[in-house]
Amino acid sequence: MAQYWISHTCGHSRTIQIYGKGTEPQRKIEWFEWCETQECPQCCAAKEREIEAAKRSEDKRKAAEAQVIVETKIAGIPKPSRPSCHPREAHPGCHWNGKYYGNDNYGYRYYADGVSYPLSDDDYKACMDYRKAMDVYNTQIEQAKKAVA
Repeated sequence: MAQYWISHTCGHSRTIQIYGKGTEPQRKIEWFEWCETQECPQCCAAKEREIEAAKRSEDKRKAAEAQVIVETKIAGIPKPSRPSCHPREAHPGCHWNGKYYGNDNYGYRYYADGVSYPLSDDDYKACMDYRKAMDVYNTQIEQAKKAVA
């Protein structure tokens, strides 16, 4: 059993107990001599933590930039205007399940807070056109988000 004193390049030093038989202590001494050309484990770990923190802050910066780009693209996409006959426009604050009932023969209606409201054919067509326009709008929003990601 012997002690070996290591002075690292960072200026820190440490004492190591060397155990073993035969050539094992000499092999360990050679390895510790190589260790003297390196920084100590604590300094290496601190450097790695700094590198990881820098990577995280860079990732956050890139994510913030990407978010600004997405918001800019989204702001450039015109949102369809809701027709005045739309249930959410005609009855704001009421619960509507998003469904229209009926057919061309008997007309269309929707229910808001359990009350039935009829829709003319033109109003129904306007609501369906709005629904299709919103589907296109939402698709464009998703495409804008995916393009940046």
